[in-house]
Amino acid sequence: METTLLLDGRLTRLLKTGLILFVVAGILSCNYSPNLLAERLKRQLKEKRYEQIYDESSDFMQRNIAKSEFIARSKEIVAELEEYDPELNWSESFIIGDSSGIDGKRYFVRKELGQGSNRVIVLMNWLTNENGKPEFSNMILVLSDQTGRYSLP
Repeated sequence: METTLLLDGRLTRLLKTGLILFVVAGILSCNYSPNLLAERLKRQLKEKRYEQIYDESSDFMQRNIAKSEFIARSKEIVAELEEYDPELNWSESFIIGDSSGIDGKRYFVRKELGQGSNRVIVLMNWLTNENGKPEFSNMILVLSDQTGRYSLP
């Protein structure tokens, strides 16, 4: 009888622990908000971790631009953004939204730097991979003169 109670207690604790780990893993794996993705990208840009951004980017990005070209264009983009705000303190996200399609879920974010007629709009896009993890897919800067002069890819 004591052995049965001991096994029941251990089994109950094991099941509870397993359930908690399952729930936590589920929450962490689904915790992708467009705003968090944009803030992570901003940190990487500020820290000039261009290779890391490229390595973590989507297949679409890597098929359309070589790593060396990506790094060169990223440097140009950061230099342009720093002209509007050296700290890259862009506006709160205007989340264009997310959508699901045949190629996975997409996240779209719009940010702004600068003020008045001296501002730049930053459009960003992430595409989920086969595991459901968002990967950076592209970025377009729309300058105050309405040109999309800088873009990735």
